[in-house]
Amino acid sequence: MTASQTIARFLSDSGVSAAARSHPRSATAAQAAHFAHVPETAFAKAVVLKDDDGFFLAVLPASRSIVLGGLWRETHRPARLAEEAEIAGLFPDCDLGAVPPFGAAYGLDVLVDDSLLREPTVYCEGGDHETLLEVSGADFAKLMASARHGTFAQYRDADSLSAHPS
Repeated sequence: MTASQTIARFLSDSGVSAAARSHPRSATAAQAAHFAHVPETAFAKAVVLKDDDGFFLAVLPASRSIVLGGLWRETHRPARLAEEAEIAGLFPDCDLGAVPPFGAAYGLDVLVDDSLLREPTVYCEGGDHETLLEVSGADFAKLMASARHGTFAQYRDADSLSAHPS
């Protein structure tokens, strides 16, 4: 598999070409970046969140974790991580856990961390655990044009699971 049919169509409709890069099967975005020899700071991981309004994606570098307080400041949505069973229904043409960051292709709202928009090249899951997609930073920004932008992530080694303010 290279990219899911939905993502391939989304890229084509957007006038964006992406190079597919194979790597050994991975379980996490950070592991995929490592196996593919690309910087974690330029690997866009998508985290599926749910709140009273439904599902949305938070897209951030694989080198970082969501800061719940930062997420709250950006969205004012008290969200929780979606469960695997919920995620499977949202991305029917993707392997479980290989969530692409292009939520617009699946009708989902997206919040993208500003740090990714400064990268000259961005890598991401395309729908499976053995292939990543490579797009230019300009094309990534184009694909994220309808997304909200903000700062809600910090490097993984820091304390990243603080609660949102009450």
